[in-house]
Amino acid sequence: MLDEADVRDRIRRYVQGRFLPIRPNLTIRDDDRLIRNGIVDSLGAIELIRAIETEFGVEIRGDDVTEENLGSVTAIARLVIRKRTLLLDRTA
Repeated sequence: MLDEADVRDRIRRYVQGRFLPIRPNLTIRDDDRLIRNGIVDSLGAIELIRAIETEFGVEIRGDDVTEENLGSVTAIARLVIRKRTLLLDRTA
């Protein structure tokens, strides 16, 4: 089972490495608004979704693509944990 803190850390590292490479001293907090603050744009959101699916083995569906689910590192981590829990429940 994935720990939410580990998921947040992995997502934060990905976002920093992919979307902030020219600003390595800028550190994002888990509750920073990724899209609203211009850290991730619409094309970046698609890339981020693909990375989440690959990294954590979950499927992000159209109805999952909301600010509530993808707006911050914390929101993404909660979505991943929720999706992983559903997957585990289905296979149990």
